Amino acid sequence: MAEHNRLGASGEKAACEYLQGKGYTIREMNWRSGKLELDIVAQKGTVLVFIEVKTRQNNQYGFPEEAITPAKIRGLYMRPMLIFGCIICRWMSVSMSCHCYNAPMGMR
Repeated sequence: MAEHNRLGASGEKAACEYLQGKGYTIREMNWRSGKLELDIVAQKGTVLVFIEVKTRQNNQYGFPEEAITPAKIRGLYMRPMLIFGCIICRWMSVSMSCHCYNAPMGMR
């Protein structure tokens, strides 16, 4: 597995642990339908939450959340609502930066 894939996978794992600590139930990880991929599908109460995780080794090229474009937001918000048929749902992002691969990540 390439270094950037390992970093991304560790970021998604850390995000799941963080969300579970906040009372979310993780329903799916890396869910795919056609070209759509959702990093995490979680639930809190009756609300289904679609979560995009961005992890960066450093902020040299900007903060992780800056990589989420308006088109990505539209795709992550509208299509899952149609696919899952949910009425109460929301979209969120979890971004993390770490300064080396084995260092603890800071959540934002």
